[in-house]
Amino acid sequence: MRDQLCDECRARFADYHNTEDVDWVDPETGEVHRTDALRECLRTRCANDPDYISEKLPLTSACFRIFLANNNTSLSPDELHQLLPWRSADEILRTLGGQRVYLGIRPA
Repeated sequence: MRDQLCDECRARFADYHNTEDVDWVDPETGEVHRTDALRECLRTRCANDPDYISEKLPLTSACFRIFLANNNTSLSPDELHQLLPWRSADEILRTLGGQRVYLGIRPA
């Protein structure tokens, strides 16, 4: 997961094996959860960087970052297309729904 952080956060978590737990408040429900500081940084800092998910990334990396930033919530190809408008929903489905496993993303 550290490889998916933005440059600033990657430098901040040089020793990512011993990251502390922090409180994370779910914006939908208001529930407080304990989570790893690295994951919290990704959701609150990296995901808000306009260059974090861009056309320059391979499709699989862009999707992986979306899932990480979205707390691993499932998304349809159409929903992913809304977040990656430069890629069609069909292309996303063909890539992620194929036989290969990308960054732990497996076809369902």
